[in-house]
Amino acid sequence: MKQLGLPLGPRRAIVTAIAAGGPTVAAVSSNDEPGLNAERRQITGMFCDMGGSTALSEQIDPEELREIMGAY
Repeated sequence: MKQLGLPLGPRRAIVTAIAAGGPTVAAVSSNDEPGLNAERRQITGMFCDMGGSTALSEQIDPEELREIMGAY
């Protein structure tokens, strides 16, 4: 997270949330408010990175890197 440029405060908040088991969704009973129902949904996130792309980005111009990454 530090390498992504995320400041210390948000990094700590993320680490604390992960350690606590992640975010939770509060259940809402149907008696609280008509038409309002809470549900839990799972999502999948994916991050892809080319091996050596960081080192390559330090050696060549951004425009050249964009062409290489686009071709890949």
